Amino acid sequence: MKKILFVDDEPAILDGLQDSLRKHRRCWDMTFACGGDAAITELSTKPYDVVVSDVRMPGIGGVDVLSYAKDHHPEAIRIALTGFSDEDSTIKLTELAQRYLTKPCSVEELDDAISRDSGLIDAFDNPIVQELAGSAGRLPAGENIQYKILDSLNSVEGSIDDIASVIEEDVALTAKILQLANSSFFRRQTLVVSARHAVTHLGIDVIRSLALADQLFESSKDIPLMDYFDVGAIRKHSFLCSVIAKEISPNPELASVAMTAGLLHSVGKFIIAIEKPEIIASLLNVSEGAPFTWALPEAERQILGCTHAEVGGYFLNLWGVPTSIVEAVTFHETPTAVYSREFDGIGIVHVSNYLAHWCVSKEDSQDVENLLDRELLEALSLTDNEERWKAIALELANEIAEESNS
Repeated sequence: MKKILFVDDEPAILDGLQDSLRKHRRCWDMTFACGGDAAITELSTKPYDVVVSDVRMPGIGGVDVLSYAKDHHPEAIRIALTGFSDEDSTIKLTELAQRYLTKPCSVEELDDAISRDSGLIDAFDNPIVQELAGSAGRLPAGENIQYKILDSLNSVEGSIDDIASVIEEDVALTAKILQLANSSFFRRQTLVVSARHAVTHLGIDVIRSLALADQLFESSKDIPLMDYFDVGAIRKHSFLCSVIAKEISPNPELASVAMTAGLLHSVGKFIIAIEKPEIIASLLNVSEGAPFTWALPEAERQILGCTHAEVGGYFLNLWGVPTSIVEAVTFHETPTAVYSREFDGIGIVHVSNYLAHWCVSKEDSQDVENLLDRELLEALSLTDNEERWKAIALELANEIAEESNS
């Protein structure tokens, strides 16, 4: 039974919630705390799976409640109910809450959000995954990314495409604008699955506010220095995986999802490096002459108790990133864990991840070959596409290298 804590300073609102959510009493263990003091007391006595808090309360406010929950119960899903009408305040709130709903919020909307997150807990029922992903508030942004995006924003000739192109190269900024674009504060009807769509959807002013919000970005320098963990190499790999995914996708709709998922598929590695730096060496193949590869899922589970894909997928789902992207990230190494008769986002990112590693290895190696599930290709009648995909991947890798050197 899921333990859920509701926090508000108005007893009438809590009474209304208790009455409206009565239908869930057999599967939700609900506690209703009146005010921040009562909420902190509850959180200090027992853990909760979900914490739903109003933000503006006298005394100990919702920010304090959510901060306490994050520090003491990082595995808990945190939902903020906010009446903020300005974008800057909303952006600052994203570091504390994985989801935030605008007030007045309908019971149906709140019910849907909690139900989805309860399902997420079941799908990722692993306390290690929940703790790692819940502890991470920020992702490591690329060097000088803020300057690059601001230069693009301030350029007379800068366009939406130019701004999106900068964002599409950075894992942290892409994840953040997807979180914002899919929040109830900004979203209207459609899910936002690409950086380009998010820029158009959010508008230039919001992107500028985001770029100026230094506190949202974890510096790469904050990742403990490790000779064997190359942050730059992972970013380059993620970007190459992204452009390959876009190119081999069978249709434009899938291309948007696959491109974004390809860029974000290694998010879990950054989180593990920040939260558990002491085990990184054991997760990497650092043998002399071997290509840089991360442990396969079976080895990851033996060492860490979960996989980086699960950590990354759980983290992005907490941030409200569309399910199609979350699934592709979560199962990009184990595509057959999800039944599919089509070459969907999961399969596309799986193949693109292999191709991006293959381009760097220069020649076939068993470590890299083990990344590709050829049974999946056979089941989808795609085996004959492998050589054509390799040619596409090499061409894209060479183009990126030439642009970097120019």
